[in-house]
Amino acid sequence: MKIYLYCMKMRPFMILFSLFIASAPCTSQVKEFNLPNYTQEDGLPSNETYFVYRDSKNYLWIATDKGVVRYDGQVMQTFKLPDNVVFKIREDHKGRIWFFSHTGKLAYFFNEVIYPYPHNDRIVKEIPHMLITDAYVDRDDNIIISSAQRFHYKISASGSIEKVDFLDPKAPFCRLSIVQTGKTDFFPQLNAFTYNRKELHITRKDGNKVIEYKVPVELTGYGQYGCRSVNGKDLYFFAANSIVKLADDGSFLLKSFSSQVLSLNTNANGTIWVGFSKAGAVLLDPGLNTIAGTSILTHRSISSVVEDYEGGTWFSTLDKGLFHLKNIRINYWVGDSSITQEVYRLHSMNDQTLLVGTSQGVYQVADRKISRILNQKNAVISDLFTDSSKNIYVCGHLPGENIFSKKAKRVNRFFFIFCTSEITSHKDQLFWNNGGHLLNQELPGFPRHTMFSQPHYPIEISYFFKPGIVFCDKGGQVWVGSLNGLYRAFPSLDTALQIKPSSTVLSQGITCMRQLDNGLYAIGIRFGGIALMQDTTIIGTITEKDGLLNNSVKYLLPIKNQLWVATAKGVSVIQFKSYQPLSYAITNIGRNEGLYNIIINQLIEYRGNILAATSNGIYAIEEPGTFLGKERNIIPFYINNIRYYKGDTAGITSLRVPFAENSFAIKYSALSFSSPADIKYYYRFANKDTTWQVTTNTELLLENLSPGTYDIELKAGIHGDRRWSVVQHLEIIIDKPWWQNNWLRLAALALIVAAVSFFYNRRIAKIKSQERQKLEMKTTMVEMEQKLLHSQMNPHFIFNSLSSIQQLIVSGDRTEANEYLVKLARLIRQTLDLSTRSFITVEEEKDYLAEYLVLEQYRMPLLFDFSIHVDPAIDAGRTEIPNMMLQPIIENCIRHGIKHLEKKKGFITIRMDKKEDHILCSITDNGVGRSQPGNANRALYAAHKSYGMTIVHKRLSILMGNNTNEDILQVRDLVNNDGSPAGTQVILQLPFKTINHDQGNSY
Repeated sequence: MKIYLYCMKMRPFMILFSLFIASAPCTSQVKEFNLPNYTQEDGLPSNETYFVYRDSKNYLWIATDKGVVRYDGQVMQTFKLPDNVVFKIREDHKGRIWFFSHTGKLAYFFNEVIYPYPHNDRIVKEIPHMLITDAYVDRDDNIIISSAQRFHYKISASGSIEKVDFLDPKAPFCRLSIVQTGKTDFFPQLNAFTYNRKELHITRKDGNKVIEYKVPVELTGYGQYGCRSVNGKDLYFFAANSIVKLADDGSFLLKSFSSQVLSLNTNANGTIWVGFSKAGAVLLDPGLNTIAGTSILTHRSISSVVEDYEGGTWFSTLDKGLFHLKNIRINYWVGDSSITQEVYRLHSMNDQTLLVGTSQGVYQVADRKISRILNQKNAVISDLFTDSSKNIYVCGHLPGENIFSKKAKRVNRFFFIFCTSEITSHKDQLFWNNGGHLLNQELPGFPRHTMFSQPHYPIEISYFFKPGIVFCDKGGQVWVGSLNGLYRAFPSLDTALQIKPSSTVLSQGITCMRQLDNGLYAIGIRFGGIALMQDTTIIGTITEKDGLLNNSVKYLLPIKNQLWVATAKGVSVIQFKSYQPLSYAITNIGRNEGLYNIIINQLIEYRGNILAATSNGIYAIEEPGTFLGKERNIIPFYINNIRYYKGDTAGITSLRVPFAENSFAIKYSALSFSSPADIKYYYRFANKDTTWQVTTNTELLLENLSPGTYDIELKAGIHGDRRWSVVQHLEIIIDKPWWQNNWLRLAALALIVAAVSFFYNRRIAKIKSQERQKLEMKTTMVEMEQKLLHSQMNPHFIFNSLSSIQQLIVSGDRTEANEYLVKLARLIRQTLDLSTRSFITVEEEKDYLAEYLVLEQYRMPLLFDFSIHVDPAIDAGRTEIPNMMLQPIIENCIRHGIKHLEKKKGFITIRMDKKEDHILCSITDNGVGRSQPGNANRALYAAHKSYGMTIVHKRLSILMGNNTNEDILQVRDLVNNDGSPAGTQVILQLPFKTINHDQGNSY
């Protein structure tokens, strides 16, 4: 019954499998490469690039028509030159990078600074139409220039110019000499040029050895030519549309092309890149044979080619900037869209035929031709394989209508199996997962097929739980991996036992499982890397921390002592050195090596290469052994400059600064063109720290360091690739501040001891003195208050007031006399009352002064007016000041200033303004002042001051804490614009306190 139901379920697909149609049209399969393009959007000043050069520090320099760029893999730094149209870049023996421009204006770069050539004006003046094709600087600082304008030039260090005419119409052939300028750099220069000569004589100078070559090459016009070498022995010279290999034994090999050669570069492995005009670039072997499948950028003009220190190749173009080929050994297959879509599975039938399972069906690749043998849209193929009879098994899910083509070449029959995971086999049995069931079938049960015969399906179906993957090891044991662990199935397949090792790593879920040659199991863990299991014991794990490219494992491919791991970020290859103890090395092949498509569904061996089925087609890793044996390059790492209080400096390893200028910014950079985003920087103080600090910044800021010597160590690293730079050392010496010198410390200590002793003795004496002063102060205050009382009511004032009252009585004006007498009595009583208190309110002082001034107005009618102004910020009813400080001063204003006025009326202004710690009082009159000629005002004022002003000043000094500051009482003489007296102003600083009725007084 089960078999019947299953067959009924499979019936539509049995019918579909019996239908074959004609094969799809054949297309050619070719290799292509990923070449990231760098243009103005990435930092180039222009897309018109003439030259790319690698200097001795491994920086890349790019010459454009709008300036030059230095590139470290992360930052494109543009430099402006005297002439920004640069054709050639070379480095001299001193490490200077020279830029040779269109007009002849030269410049060089050294220690992070661009220097214009000092003789540029002479060059422009004497060589107005020079067009540089190549140049170099010799060891005597002479500049040798090849030009395309009939003449070559030699410019001496002093600036003198020697011109050589190389155009010789009568010469029987063209002559050229080659001079070595570097390990692999050579400078060719025409000695004689004539048109329509098809023979070129080349003179090669190698030390004392001179080699002559006669090459059948015709130089046309003033085209490009150049020379490079791999080992310094065999030279590769290009001119016009030809390349000549010049061997050191005097022989040569010539190869011509249909396009003009613009550039040539030799690689470390002996291969040669050749760039053409409007025909891209091609790779040649040392024998000048074209390496199949290496033609790139076929419609571009390649102006130069250079290999970076990581083995990547850079191509400059005349219209599209730079292109970067990270690895010539990684490419992807293209034809039509057949195999550039998502590829689920690959299967090698033999060395000539490859089956490709895609989202559109199944394709066959044979003899570089692609044919479709199963047409199906939206297919999801979980496995693809053949048996010994060349039956094709398509495993997975094919929704909708399935249409099969007619029988393909070398294929006898198809079988389709509903399967949600890959199929595993042992001897003649297959095992797979089908939506929660574990199924198995003996292969011999499948009959041979004719073209439209109905396929057979498994005859034994055993119920199981939902497994994720099924794996059958070499001994026939069936393992089932699920989201919650690993199970070992019983032979009956109806029961399974979960493996529960001490490690919990298996509980994270199983994605794939393989058995190595030594019987060890490698298990892909969902987001957990790889677990290695012996029997049922986990003996180790390999994760990102151990160097694995990514913890999300998609597929495992064992090859001898290697385990190729497909991850979500590329391929990791684990090479086992021993298993007990576990020892291995990991090589990663991912984005940094040119494998840009990181979603990998499967890995297989094919023709000695590794093929990867990815979400965007098939990628080939050719010559995989070269990846595994490749040395990890040391990362170039440099301290570019140090910014400190004197400015920027470069090329130093030690720096000494004073303590007060203790601030540094250290700028550095590491070079990586394959993996710039993965670079991190590490630093530590070697004489203080053992732990490296990590940062992604390219600048380290140090401030406020303690005095001493610091050995700063810096390095760069790419942790995932296990690549590091050399450690750079920088010594920084912070001088001690002047107060930390030993002699100064001793002097300071002695001074402190003396000062402590002095201030101690002084303090004792001061305490004793203060006790005496307190007693004296009390006595003085009593005396002062008495003197003040007497001074407040000057006898002259009382006598004059009584005389005025007497005159009023005699004159019969008794009412006014009586009012005058009442006011005088009230003032005297108020004086007696206030004099008993040390502090009175501002309001009381204001009222007292007003009473006094009104009486003076009674006594001297129409002599003066007055005004009293109190700052609104002063709470007059709650703010207290020393009693009756102002009356003696006002009396002086009237008696010695206002009284002697003639022809004008006097005016007295009294102001009280609040300051932070005192009340500022000013008393101003417009009287005759103290300096009127011919009278005794100054003497009178001084005499009265001894009774009034002196007492006021002493009182203020005591109240302000014996303050000797003269600002507490100032007398100013006022003058008019013509210098005549305009009156007198007295300014006092009065202490005050605020009355708090609820909580007492606050000072």
